[in-house]
Amino acid sequence: MLSTEMTAARPEKAQEVADRGIPPRRVGAAREVATAIAFLLSDDASYVTGATWQSTAGSLPDRPQRAASGRRTLLGV
Repeated sequence: MLSTEMTAARPEKAQEVADRGIPPRRVGAAREVATAIAFLLSDDASYVTGATWQSTAGSLPDRPQRAASGRRTLLGV
């Protein structure tokens, strides 16, 4: 999850629950993904081919989490 205007508008409790599902316990900044993209577009990545790069901060977004209500959801809210 990246920090955007949309994610900033989420209720604080929803963000706290979502943060618990991300190993660094915080949302990412767009610049953190942009630097990876800049690398892939640079000559330094000329030997990188056919790779899949994921910007997930180590989380598994398809693994349901338990929401505060006890029900299982993808976002844990």
